[in-house]
Amino acid sequence: MAPRFKMRAGTVVLFITSGIIGFLATFTLFISRNIILISVGLFCFGVAFVFLQSTLVTMAQNKLPQAKGTAMSMTSFNMFVGGSLGTMVNAGMINSYSTSDIYLVAAVLLLAVGSVSAMFAKRHAVLTTLNAE
Repeated sequence: MAPRFKMRAGTVVLFITSGIIGFLATFTLFISRNIILISVGLFCFGVAFVFLQSTLVTMAQNKLPQAKGTAMSMTSFNMFVGGSLGTMVNAGMINSYSTSDIYLVAAVLLLAVGSVSAMFAKRHAVLTTLNAE
């Protein structure tokens, strides 16, 4: 689904859309106690995560074609480290605040990741065009 959307809309739009979907999904988890809205929020969060993650990996591999294995290894490493650090930070947040506050922080972070990724993709596209000329 992500590759087709990326082909139609472009990578920058995909990142911005994913960030917005991720923000709205996790913000819904923050404010809602309705099981249907929570289910929709979790589904949309998964879609946003898959769009962001798969597209970032593809970009890293395309940016460094001679080091695809290294790009994939670094991506995997960062995902594992991020998961570990996220668990530690979330535990601290649960002890100090509430479980739902985690979703508010996640919403802001997903919007930030989508925005920063879009800026990187736009810069990468400009550099690729300049190098081709």
